[in-house]
Amino acid sequence: MAVYVLKLSVREHITKAIFLNARQCPTWGRLDLLSEPEPMTPAMEWQFWMGNEIGRRARAFLGAGELLQTAPVGLAARLSRGAVQDAESTLLFEVTLQSGAFVARADGLRRHQDGWELIEVKSSKSPEDGKVRRDHIEDIAYTLFVARLTRLTVHKCSLVLLNRDHTAPATGDKSAPNAGDMFVEVDVTDAA
Repeated sequence: MAVYVLKLSVREHITKAIFLNARQCPTWGRLDLLSEPEPMTPAMEWQFWMGNEIGRRARAFLGAGELLQTAPVGLAARLSRGAVQDAESTLLFEVTLQSGAFVARADGLRRHQDGWELIEVKSSKSPEDGKVRRDHIEDIAYTLFVARLTRLTVHKCSLVLLNRDHTAPATGDKSAPNAGDMFVEVDVTDAA
């Protein structure tokens, strides 16, 4: 009689994507946790490139800050803790937060007098009706959850979204759009 062993590759960390998928469907989350990441498709590569470009422009919109290392996770989390503890740090980008198996990356942390503002950047338009998408709230709420596990004091949560009223320069105009016109900040503290 042959015995077959199913070899499962267990991921080391529970990321935002795994956690949010598990909220939708526990089986989906478990499969995410136990399977290898899917290979990158051309569409995924495009989304990745576009997300990086939006992130770069959003950092310009938010102002001068320190861009932190993002990998490997353990080292990135240690460097992020050091930057958060540094009294000179006022605005940090790509902050890796880790508590046990839970890992999140905040697009930005802005220091306030008695704590931090958590900032997430989304490549979605600002809401026309003022209602922020539920998935955006869940996204920032997970990052807030991990931040609180690390004992980081967060007093405000903001989303940086594409300004619905922004228009790109005319065709042939090689100047980049003004980052100040391109984005809006939305306070989602209560919802998060």
